[in-house]
Formats: sequence, C-alpha cells, structure tokens
Amino acid sequence: MRVGVTMRTSNASGYQEQRDAISHDLSRMILDLGGVPIPIPNTASDPGMIVDVIAAERICLTGGDDLGGFADPDGSEERTIRDSTEIAVLRRALDNRIPVIGICRGLQLINTFFGGGITRNLAAAVPGETHRGTPHPVTLADGRSIVVNSFHGDGVLEEQIAPGLQIFARSSSGVVEGVRHVSLPVLAVQWHPERDNPEAASFDADLLREWLG
Repeated sequence: MRVGVTMRTSNASGYQEQRDAISHDLSRMILDLGGVPIPIPNTASDPGMIVDVIAAERICLTGGDDLGGFADPDGSEERTIRDSTEIAVLRRALDNRIPVIGICRGLQLINTFFGGGITRNLAAAVPGETHRGTPHPVTLADGRSIVVNSFHGDGVLEEQIAPGLQIFARSSSGVVEGVRHVSLPVLAVQWHPERDNPEAASFDADLLREWLG
C-alpha cells in the first residue's frame, strides 16, 4: 500500500536552511500497518503530479505547523508553501477518490478546504479547555468517551464545521475532534494516533483500518 505523506516544514539548527520533515512515529505507524510511506515534498511546483507519479493508494495529511492566513475569516488568501502543497494533494486525492486521513493540522486543513473555519488560540477562545500537550476526554458519536492525546493550539468549533463533514468526536466544550465526509473517502482526527495514545488505541486501530480499507 503506497501512502503519500505530507510533511511539516522546519528550519535547520545553527544555519539558514528550510527543510521538510516527517516524524519517525508516523512513518513507523504506516509501516506497521503494512503501508509504505512516501514523502511528498513541499517544493514541488505541481504536488498533484507527485501523487500520480508515486501511484499513491492512500494519502496522509500530517500534523505540525499552523495553517496559513488563507484559513482566517478576513478572507486573506495568504498561503504557506505547505498549505499550497496540501491543498493540491487533497484536491488530486479527491479527483481520484484516494482515501485520505488528516491528523491534527490535517483536520483543520480538510475543514477549511471544504468551506469551514478555524479558531486561533483555543485556550483564549474556549476558557477552561487546554489542548496543547494535555490529554483530555472526547465523546464519540455513539456516546462512548475516550481519552486522547492533544498537541494543538488552534482548532475547529462545532459551528465552524464545513458542509459535507460529519462530526464523530468532540470535546466537552464543542471543539471538533473527529470528522468524516458524508460521500467522499475522507476522515480526520484532531489527535495523533501515531503517538502514545493508550486509552484510545482500540478506536485508533479501527479508524486506521477504515482508512486503509
């Protein structure tokens, strides 16, 4: 199973150089599931073409980095190089009906791609709820509660959900934690299934099997 994997951007330590990066946790998770992770660089002039060339059978929109200004409500079209890459990759995946999973930032990108919004700085917008580096419970659509890891500062509130997306997990204060598209092979979670997540391991396994088919 060839899995196209998007990457975060980072600066080299000690000198001026921008790099693409993917965590060992994420590539290890895909390998353990029987997939072959194939990184998609943020420097391609046509990222959709890379999806075709590697004959990707699945796409993973990974975490790390905040979305650029195109996602803000002032209508700005400013995009980071990663924003542009992931938008093109997602569009090509949808054109070819390639199953997509979004992780953390990936959920936010998917929601804004389909016309939803995001909230910057959840700690200020949703008093009493911390999502940066703090495990917390989420309620699933079937009423079950699980505890998930959490590493994000921005997020999506229920009233910001895009048309076509259904929420299957939410926090107690209405922060969206999991979505599926009603007709396309797209799902996303706000937590990180590739990182230590013991209380949600069984649910994560089911979700990943759904993505891999």
